[in-house]
Amino acid sequence: MLSRFLVFLVCLPLAAFASDFKALQALKDRGAQVSAMAILLSDKQPILAQLDAGEPLAPASISKLYVAAYVLDTFSPYFRFSTRLVSEEEVDDKGVLGGDLIFYGVGDPTLDTSGIWQMVVDLKSKAGVKQIKGDIVINQSRFGQIDCDGVDRCAARKISRNAYDAPLSSAGVNYASWCITIEPGEKVGDPAVVADCQLQINGVTLDNAVKTVASGRPRQVNVIRKTEGGNETIRLKGQIPLGHSPYKVYRSTANAPLQTARVLQRSLQELGIRVKGRIKVSNLPLPTETIVLAQNDSQQLNHQLNSMLLWSSNYMADLLMLSASSRRLKTRPTLETASEDLSSFAKEVNSQLPKHLKSLTGTPSLLNGSGLNPENRFSAGDMIGLLHYMYRRHDLFPAFVGGMTMPAFSYSSRLRSAPDNWRENLMVKTGTLSYPVTVSTLAGYFRCPNGDWGAFTVMVNGTPTQPSVAYRDINNALYEDLSAIIESCK
Repeated sequence: MLSRFLVFLVCLPLAAFASDFKALQALKDRGAQVSAMAILLSDKQPILAQLDAGEPLAPASISKLYVAAYVLDTFSPYFRFSTRLVSEEEVDDKGVLGGDLIFYGVGDPTLDTSGIWQMVVDLKSKAGVKQIKGDIVINQSRFGQIDCDGVDRCAARKISRNAYDAPLSSAGVNYASWCITIEPGEKVGDPAVVADCQLQINGVTLDNAVKTVASGRPRQVNVIRKTEGGNETIRLKGQIPLGHSPYKVYRSTANAPLQTARVLQRSLQELGIRVKGRIKVSNLPLPTETIVLAQNDSQQLNHQLNSMLLWSSNYMADLLMLSASSRRLKTRPTLETASEDLSSFAKEVNSQLPKHLKSLTGTPSLLNGSGLNPENRFSAGDMIGLLHYMYRRHDLFPAFVGGMTMPAFSYSSRLRSAPDNWRENLMVKTGTLSYPVTVSTLAGYFRCPNGDWGAFTVMVNGTPTQPSVAYRDINNALYEDLSAIIESCK
């Protein structure tokens, strides 16, 4: 009898001895929706714990993990985007470019003012351009005109108090956002000193009503970008104390290609290259025969993914999704077609799971890659499918996991406040939304005390009848349950 009992114990699945999501279950009992799952990534992939793992919920920004995997699967960790300044005309021996200067945007999500500046330096020093007789043409034909998606991006066409709602364009710069520095004046009562962070761009007005106040008083600044008739105004109100260090604020632009045109125009002016023509934005295909006058190669893709996941950049996530879908579908993408292909990729990943894990997956529905759309849906089981798949992609896993955050070095107080056994044993991506209901998610990998790898996903949503769930309660439940799971896999 004893021997049969021992055999019975050995044959029980590991999940029978593992910690359940007890604290998260308590949240569910109080009205929240929860989907959670944790597995070991050993040969048999035992389930350590699960709670409604197959229930699809709003994921917020952990959907960016799908984008990271999708893009790596399409390109390579070392892929670079190459933005170009081209023309149909040659530069004559006097340095005159007789035709248009065309900026061809390829969807580089990290192109910034310094990248455009370096292209203009090369335009002058290497191509020898001193004067441009034609127009400055911003060509965004790679993706064409992209309509806004969701409430936030659509509302931001007129007014924005954030940077996360930036519009999308293959020819964007500076994350399609304005950067403004604010610092106190010389004495109490003086206006604060405000300026564009990198170049004084024509076409954006800084309406400054920030006053310098006595040292020790709080900094209180409100910044709004408004767009009327194509003109952008950034209005700043409030106060900044004397002696306060300069700080930066970011607000999305309403017109990404026009912002790029203004940065390019200003760079040409600064370097003494005269332009006779006007600024134009084109969605037409690039002419078949053009001369490359200057080029900017982006950071490697693995570095871009690190930035995209670390700062949870919606702009970067959706541009990268569009770039990958363009390559995979071999056509000009829309947000709809790109999102459909991303969802197909997620479904294909699930199909490669072993049977006992596949039964806890569904059909992921991603309407964008950023997670900004609250109608996105997938389950904890689906995300485990992605984490499982990427762990077994030995060629891509280092770049994938390297883009995630280790709590010990996180900028997020949510992660820095976590228990000690989280600090160096997890690599994670967070996600939050506050409208129309609370969404708080966390997904990634953990290391057991014996060095084994595991994967986990926790998703908590409010409901129409209880839309708000306290983030403190969610965090405490996460700390308790994931700490117990890590300890259980010794």
